[in-house]
Amino acid sequence: MAQKNTHRFNTLVEQFSANVESVVWKIKKVLILGTQNFVRYTFNYYTRSHINFENDNITIETDT
Repeated sequence: MAQKNTHRFNTLVEQFSANVESVVWKIKKVLILGTQNFVRYTFNYYTRSHINFENDNITIETDT
């Protein structure tokens, strides 16, 4: 049962990412929260903050 729910969740995340990527960020890759990354989208997904803990890198971007 848990594997089925994980698969459904992953499918939803992929669909959501594709929508944000195609509508808002166009060419740039959508970033997803992970163990080495903190990602926060704000202002209807037009602004994002990305902290990469592995590379000690902080990026703040906005798209119009």
